[in-house]
Amino acid sequence: MNLLQSYLELYELLKEDNSTKEERRNFALKEKIEQKRAYEQLFLWLQKHREKLTDRGIASRYLHIYKTGFGIISLLAFVFGFLAASVVLHYNGSEPVNVIYFLFLSFITPLLTMLFSLLAMMKRDFFLHISFTYILQKLFAKFSKKSIDEALLDKDVIRWIFIQKMQSSALLFALGMLASLLFSITTQDIAFAWSTTLDISAEQFHTFLAAIALPWSTLLPSAVPSLELIEQSHYFRLGGEISKEMLSHAATLGSWWQFLAMETLFYAIILRLFLYIFATIWLKKKLQKSMLQMPQAKALLEDMNQPIISTRAKELEIPLQVEDGITKSRKKEKHITYSALLGYTFAADELPLIAEVLEIKAKEYLGVAGKNSLEEDTKIIAKSAGNVAMVFKAWEVPTMDFIDFLEELSTHASSVTLYPLGYAKENFQVKQKDISIWQEKLKQQNYSNVEVLI
Repeated sequence: MNLLQSYLELYELLKEDNSTKEERRNFALKEKIEQKRAYEQLFLWLQKHREKLTDRGIASRYLHIYKTGFGIISLLAFVFGFLAASVVLHYNGSEPVNVIYFLFLSFITPLLTMLFSLLAMMKRDFFLHISFTYILQKLFAKFSKKSIDEALLDKDVIRWIFIQKMQSSALLFALGMLASLLFSITTQDIAFAWSTTLDISAEQFHTFLAAIALPWSTLLPSAVPSLELIEQSHYFRLGGEISKEMLSHAATLGSWWQFLAMETLFYAIILRLFLYIFATIWLKKKLQKSMLQMPQAKALLEDMNQPIISTRAKELEIPLQVEDGITKSRKKEKHITYSALLGYTFAADELPLIAEVLEIKAKEYLGVAGKNSLEEDTKIIAKSAGNVAMVFKAWEVPTMDFIDFLEELSTHASSVTLYPLGYAKENFQVKQKDISIWQEKLKQQNYSNVEVLI
């Protein structure tokens, strides 16, 4: 259910998402998702944006119908299992309960339905149009105010949801039967026997039951009917009377319940549980595959995993010389590693993307100014050492706060490299009219270890 919910929520979010490539790539760098599998990357992105979902969204409405429908089916499956076994085990005191009825319900029927399930697993369109999930999708499309996209749930996902839910319903039906059996033998003194019109001897029936009981015969031999018990409980209804010989063995006829309980537990519950687990694993794989095949998901993964290539010039096109030659421009070097990258009025989580665009690396990323207090900025400056880089918004007018910060930073760091940035949507390219203002301002300063790169 959790994976199906994530599938539907991702589908809804991606249909409405208008985030930019820069925002997606920045998220990937912040969360360090490069080493994660594709569907895990989608889950991380979903967790980040899940608060955008509303109760009126397509995912919420579909899940509500889904949970309600299968909740009712699950409850009915258990109740029907309990009632069906109760009818079969009904004992009026005048004649014994025929174990063959219960065997048919708890042994033959589960094996037939499991065969049905295996055929549904192997054949793609096997009984697809009678599945509850197929009907559910059509009902949702009919009664929903908004039309439903065919991509919401593809046919393969629907098939495996149907298979899984068929196993869970059958499992609950079997649990209902077992509960009914235990309730009946606890509240009544039931006499079990076997009777059939077919020409079957006690020895043949014993061989058949011994084969059924083979899985637990070693661990629980008391739950395997003996030949003596089978002979004593062979019931011939002649004239509506029970033979005196059977009446003499009435005390032992109730021991059949151990075999019936183990047979129900193993064939109707344990085997079904394995099939349910198998179906759940395959449903998970199908949902993951379907998630990755969403066109919007493919675009999202591409944006998150593809580095943003910088188109910044290798050579500085705007000469930035000051009178004393201390602050100067130089040829841009790629893949420089700084002890820290400071973002003046940038948030720390924005800096990994900026560093990728600038083709530089830093041991730590710190946001300064902006929402920071003076005390916080002072602490950052105090621990700044080695070669430090700082980015700032070139389109903003230089202020004395920036100059004061830069001056104090230059006294602590070995060197400070400034990177003026343009708008993110323009790949941070700097406009000449913007950088010229900064050029004039920096000419008035006298730094010995500050340089600017664009």
